[in-house]
Amino acid sequence: MIKTRDKIEEQYKWDLSKIYSNKKDIEKDIKELDKLTKKILSLKGKILDSATNLLNLLNTSYNLDRLFDKLYTYASLKNDEDLSNNKNSVLIEKLTNLSSKINANTSFIVPELLESDYKVVKEYIKEESALKVYQKNLKDIFRYKKHHLSKEEEKLLSFIMPNLYNTSTVYSIFTNSDMTFNKIHDEDNNLVDLNESNYSIYIRSKNKRVRKEAYESLFTGYKQFANSFTSTLTSFINSEVKLSKIYKYNSALESALFDDNVDPSIYQNLIDTINNNLEPIKEYLKLKKELLKTDKLHFYDISVSMIEDYDKKYSLEEAKEIVFNALEILGKDYIDILKSAFTNRWIDIYNNKGKRSGAYSGGSYDTYPYVLLNFEGTLNDVSTIAHELGHSMHSYYSHNKQPYNISQYKIFVAEVASTTNEILLNKYMIDHANSKEEKLALLNNLIELFRATFYRQTMFAEFELYLYENIEKDNVLTTEILVEEYEKLNKKYYVNEIDIDEFIGYEWCRVPHFYYNFYVYKYALGISAANYIANKIYNNDQEMIKKYKEFLSLGGSMDPIDELRTLGIDLNDPKIIEEATKEFKSLCTEFKNTYNETKKVK
Repeated sequence: MIKTRDKIEEQYKWDLSKIYSNKKDIEKDIKELDKLTKKILSLKGKILDSATNLLNLLNTSYNLDRLFDKLYTYASLKNDEDLSNNKNSVLIEKLTNLSSKINANTSFIVPELLESDYKVVKEYIKEESALKVYQKNLKDIFRYKKHHLSKEEEKLLSFIMPNLYNTSTVYSIFTNSDMTFNKIHDEDNNLVDLNESNYSIYIRSKNKRVRKEAYESLFTGYKQFANSFTSTLTSFINSEVKLSKIYKYNSALESALFDDNVDPSIYQNLIDTINNNLEPIKEYLKLKKELLKTDKLHFYDISVSMIEDYDKKYSLEEAKEIVFNALEILGKDYIDILKSAFTNRWIDIYNNKGKRSGAYSGGSYDTYPYVLLNFEGTLNDVSTIAHELGHSMHSYYSHNKQPYNISQYKIFVAEVASTTNEILLNKYMIDHANSKEEKLALLNNLIELFRATFYRQTMFAEFELYLYENIEKDNVLTTEILVEEYEKLNKKYYVNEIDIDEFIGYEWCRVPHFYYNFYVYKYALGISAANYIANKIYNNDQEMIKKYKEFLSLGGSMDPIDELRTLGIDLNDPKIIEEATKEFKSLCTEFKNTYNETKKVK
């Protein structure tokens, strides 16, 4: 039975009193937001009248952002403790409404800056040395100058912009709330409801009948509405394509990658390199066929584990010790901070009634980098601790090294630190496995991490690029065309080792990331970089360990591509991606050898 929150011991709950201990302080800071907003408004039309005005504007603006981040962090963390408690959502709603007003009142800043020339700003920086801390932020703003519209055009677009994204909202509501699927029979032959939440359980069932029923039920539902999904997706992409043209980009891809200052060639390099290195996935699928004892591999067989159910449970103390030991190679300073996450109560560890599901790392510049867990002692839970603390350590180092305005790292590099931790943990646990069965479970975990994050996300990235390029050429994309193209990609990425049935071509219908505008490629590049880093650290490369901790401290002081270059990672070079394909192949080989050894013992 799930406990109510008051029954969870304090030592296992995060300490939010370090942010706010009473309502009075919250209300005081909310009032301060109003004062800061009015101060910013007083500078409207006068930002670039002097270096002093520019400095005052930037100081006030970032102080406003910083304070709002702190307030919203507290509100969202408090709300996630118990989503059923309406009192927790009141502050969230209040701050959300306040955010809209603040954004409306401060929206003049960037347009007003871009009406000028960066030469003026450079002169002010020479005149007022205190402006140097904002140099990166100002450069980033002025990068958009050639893609900026007039005030009248921007105002007009602001009125219609919300409507351009209605299709993604419709998609989200429909798939999360309105879609229903045919009931299926579980392992005990009981008739049960199927939904997107429990599908992930049934598709991993050792019972082939259950997997097949779940797969066919789910995709029968998506196939039924495929024309609607074609309409929502192509409409969303049409909006992105039109906006990229309006803002004078060469393509929607260039527009999407511009904020991270990533050249489109890096995106193409990922796809090309994976396409040239598909042999390891073929070996993986042959291995899966062998272990599942089947001549024909179906799409509903891909997610099932290659091993028998591994249900070893880890206590919290065991999990902590394993994570500390696995990451000890990063040095005493790293481990001391990691341990303080538990002693200083950054982490909300156990599930309670009404608590948000899943796991995440979240905080602000003026708070701990808190972690939400729902620890139940599974192997996956141990990995989750390492993964989420990877994010938190990234934030901790960045916040302690960088000023607020350049402390936030981009999403492009966010998964690098977390995945590096996860790979180091798995390698350590494989080396220290107490049985062949445990080693196989760990190898299987790591293999599936690479397959799903590396190969599958790249296939998604290639499909997404196909959609955008065709719409940019004014080609009509029908459901039949999308299904046919997606089937082709599956044949290619699964190297003709999987049975192509009537449903495979509809998987794109259930991928919400296609409404995130060129996002999925970051996962594949992130694990490529993490693999390169983790292998060097694992082999005790002291220079990499030193550089890696410096990388964690960079925050947003450099563009993400340049941050990775400090580690010797050039994402235009196929080598980094090829290293990941070699690692995947090596893991499959080690798995097969270990499995054969297990059979010999038996």
